[in-house]
Amino acid sequence: MLKKKDWVQKQATNRNNQEDKEEERKKRTRHAVVILLIATVGLAFFFHFLSFLPEIWQKLKSPIIIKSNNTEAPIEKDLRRLVGQAKGVYGIYVVDLDKGDSFGINKNEVFPAASLMKLPLIYAFYQQVELGKIDLDEQYSLKEEDKVEGTGSVYQQPAGTVYTLHDLVVLLGKQSDNTAQNVLAEILGKEEIQAAITDLRMKQTLYANLETTPRDIAIFWQKLATDQILTPAHCQEILDSLTDTIFEEQIPAGLPKEIKVAHKVGVDEGILHDTGIVFADQPFVLVLMSKDVNISEAEELFPKITRLVWNERGE
Repeated sequence: MLKKKDWVQKQATNRNNQEDKEEERKKRTRHAVVILLIATVGLAFFFHFLSFLPEIWQKLKSPIIIKSNNTEAPIEKDLRRLVGQAKGVYGIYVVDLDKGDSFGINKNEVFPAASLMKLPLIYAFYQQVELGKIDLDEQYSLKEEDKVEGTGSVYQQPAGTVYTLHDLVVLLGKQSDNTAQNVLAEILGKEEIQAAITDLRMKQTLYANLETTPRDIAIFWQKLATDQILTPAHCQEILDSLTDTIFEEQIPAGLPKEIKVAHKVGVDEGILHDTGIVFADQPFVLVLMSKDVNISEAEELFPKITRLVWNERGE
């Protein structure tokens, strides 16, 4: 017969054994659940992989195609060759107004704007006209301190000569008149002109620094051509003022005589620009910019570049 003490110990031992067995059973259950979960996930991935087998097999059978990092179009190579031996830096950008296709070289290069900065000024002026803040028929009496020599005829007129604001903005286009620019910039203010540039989304153009890029100038012409910035009547008025200007020796000289061009030049020391819209059967924007160049050399190159672009487009 077991003593009470021994019986108690035996009962304790039995309980411990039962607890160990229960713990072992729970472990086996947990392991079974984990294994089942892993198997389920594995099967899911396996069947998912099977769905891609036809495509993978097709790729394995297909020949390997090595893509070149050089995506430059043949016309861009031709343009680089044309200006490659010239002094200075050239920026060229072409945009098809119907399709939106574009090509060029140095399109994001920053150039001194020279008189190209008159383009956003013209836009800012007409923007204020449409807001009712400027009256085109308002008269302005020329002051001696307004006069800026260089391009244009206004500075040659005596103080007191009266112009309408419309006269001045037209001369800004036709003659790139520096005095007209001075008067209108004073009326508008630098902040208003830069705000107009921002509105046009010319992101690399700063009025204070007088700098811009071929791409930014192309944006201006695209929006003007498609009536995206002003009323159609005012867009047409601007285009008219920039057609048959006193500067027709660059882009127009490289085109057939019957082709209409609305454009704006910019000239300064070591700088020559000509940019605009070529109204061909398939109209396009053409931006030609340069810096640190030999002006005579650039004047010879611009018509050649224009002809190259014209011929490439098969106009």
